[in-house]
Amino acid sequence: MRLKSGLVADSLLRRATGLGLGAYMAARGDEDRGGIVLKLVGAGYRTRLLERTTDMDGRTVWRPIGPADGAAETDMDDRLRRRRAVDGDMWVLEIEDPKGVYPLDDPVEDAL
Repeated sequence: MRLKSGLVADSLLRRATGLGLGAYMAARGDEDRGGIVLKLVGAGYRTRLLERTTDMDGRTVWRPIGPADGAAETDMDDRLRRRRAVDGDMWVLEIEDPKGVYPLDDPVEDAL
């Protein structure tokens, strides 16, 4: 059984705020089946985008969008705008994580 996207998004935000990190919903997606993208803003505004998806074995993973080690926040914002123009059902959650302490329950896939 798959959890609804809205529930997953809420839990990701609560985890961040519980760790004392700044977190907010930058874009609300489809409550039931919308994709979820995390925008992790690190030290020096180095930003990573991770998309929650399913791998070939059916496991939930986080797939990097853009460079796996991140890029300037403005560059990643441009990527997000283009992505949202195509997929309006996508959730975007922004988390300010300067020390890189935000834990992910699911593994991060290697960049292609």
